[in-house]
Amino acid sequence: MPWRLVALDLDGTLLDSAYRLSMATAEKISSLSAKGMAFVFVTGRMHLSALAYQRKLGMEFPIISYNGALARSGDKTLFHDPLRRGALAIIAGKFSADRLMLLRDDRLFVRRFSPAVRRYIFRARVAYNYSSEALENLDSLTKVILIPGQDFESDLFYARETMGNYAHVTYSSPSFIEMMAPGVNKARALERVAAFLGIGMDETVAFGDGENDLEMIRAAGLGVAMGNAAQSLKECADDVCGTNNEDGVCRYLGRICG
Repeated sequence: MPWRLVALDLDGTLLDSAYRLSMATAEKISSLSAKGMAFVFVTGRMHLSALAYQRKLGMEFPIISYNGALARSGDKTLFHDPLRRGALAIIAGKFSADRLMLLRDDRLFVRRFSPAVRRYIFRARVAYNYSSEALENLDSLTKVILIPGQDFESDLFYARETMGNYAHVTYSSPSFIEMMAPGVNKARALERVAAFLGIGMDETVAFGDGENDLEMIRAAGLGVAMGNAAQSLKECADDVCGTNNEDGVCRYLGRICG
């Protein structure tokens, strides 16, 4: 199968544990791009946070952000599927505002600064804004992040049971529970962007490491789990590569694409 598109998660996948893009990986992406390979970032980060890494590559290609809620190619928005008022009203009624991070228009809003907020802005390299506006009064948000308490599994179960059909609930790490509009996930977004590029999912290689990559890994023609991924993701992947600290993506692409 001649692969035509490579879909890349960022944290825990393309980036090492210090959130760095290695020179070897950057050179491999540039080399394959020059030969006609298409690329797309598929990340839970906001668009501007992902765009910073694309600029380091000196390239322009589509970016899927917010776990699939938004896709842009250059200055063009391909689609945007935000959480709507009904879902936001439920979130406002069921979760403390002090435990929420609200994301829209590439801006992060919080009611209270906390160690979890500090960790998020350090990783994503974004600023934050204080917001006292009632969540239920907002028309839409691209994503809402719930900061879990000491029992992550219990909070995740409660969030999924509470939101039901009003939101898709997932996580990229046990530090953050993420809520997007119903039906939003990385696989659905990748399918839409691949179609925009005129490429089939059977011609697509996808790399990921987290729970929020599960649908994408299953949907791609070749789904590759990182060596540092959870066992559950490795079990549903077509293959497993090295870890993010071993240039796993770079080495694997070198093996299958040259």
